[in-house]
Amino acid sequence: MLISVLKKAVFPFLLFGILAALSGIGPPGSGRAEASPPQAAQEAPLRFGVLYLLSPKELYERWTPFAEYLSRKTGRKVDLVVPRNFDHLVELARSGQLDLIFINPYVYILLKKEIGIEAVAAQVAYGNTFAPSYIVVRKDSGIRSLEDLRGKKIAFVSHLASSGYVVPRAFLMSQGIDVDREMKVVFTKNLPGTLLAVLNRDVDAAGMCGVNYADLSRRIDTEAVEILRTTEVSPRLPLVVRKGLDRGLVAKIKAAAIGLKTDPEAGPTLKALSFDGFDPITDAEYDGIRKLARQTGLPH
Repeated sequence: MLISVLKKAVFPFLLFGILAALSGIGPPGSGRAEASPPQAAQEAPLRFGVLYLLSPKELYERWTPFAEYLSRKTGRKVDLVVPRNFDHLVELARSGQLDLIFINPYVYILLKKEIGIEAVAAQVAYGNTFAPSYIVVRKDSGIRSLEDLRGKKIAFVSHLASSGYVVPRAFLMSQGIDVDREMKVVFTKNLPGTLLAVLNRDVDAAGMCGVNYADLSRRIDTEAVEILRTTEVSPRLPLVVRKGLDRGLVAKIKAAAIGLKTDPEAGPTLKALSFDGFDPITDAEYDGIRKLARQTGLPH
């Protein structure tokens, strides 16, 4: 009787033990190997912020293939972050929420000084290694010289733009036109809006990056617009990483970006980006923009 009772009491535990041994299940702390979480769960994705130049939809279409390309080349997932505007991108960078940023030269020198970001590569667009700036007007505006701009309304994309603000503003001031006092300045917050402001007669002129103007001209009819003056050039837009990012990972990001131009598998990525790729860069290339900002009383 006792043996029968013991068999009934012990058998379920023996059966569980056998099944547990076969399945590899063990109680916590038993030394049994537990399933490892996937790599993606162990390492947080890199957050990649991009300069607010186009609409969010266009930015996602342009930069998602590059983010995926970096993921493949570095072995680390890269999440694309599209900011609301120029200021939002700077806020995200300052608060440490971005690991990798495609940014303009002026914001680069500001954040280099503030939080120690590092440039690892620079954009090459339409064969240009430096970007000119344009002062554009409507052909029927009656504006034929820089002197005609006095008292007029001029559009720039943002006070943080390089070839879309710092450079053309510095040029106009070098020609004796005090932009802040003798002109009414409008910031449009996006590149298409800057060009459209001229086309729609909302402003009399605009200061724009030449590379961006060429890009927009492929999608917006610019027949009614003309370039009044071509100003000094601005350094290329850099790809930067945050301070403290793993050096091995930084090396992989740099190699992937610079190798984009010659990678036979990168065709779809380059087509989406609509520019020629990236070149190596040094911080010294941005000394010119520092000088312009200093000479014209802007933060630097």
